Amino acid sequence: MDRAFGAPTLGEIDKRLRHLDTPWAATALAALESASQQSLEITHALLARGRQRTLCQCLDAELSLACTTIRTPHFLEGVRATSGFRFRVL
Repeated sequence: MDRAFGAPTLGEIDKRLRHLDTPWAATALAALESASQQSLEITHALLARGRQRTLCQCLDAELSLACTTIRTPHFLEGVRATSGFRFRVL
């Protein structure tokens, strides 16, 4: 797993997964391709920064990001698109 996900960028992770050419790598690649690019970039950045932070700092950063993200129209649209759930506008 570290051979692929230990890469410094998402582009390199993609390249490494394609090079591995295993069923596990293909499944991981399909999951990444179906995810929001913005969410992938944010998650990758949080993980990279987390290596230098305490658990408390990581959890604070994640909570702050989650609180900000759920207020964006893109998040609601993503939930609607992937779940089929319809939001009522109040």
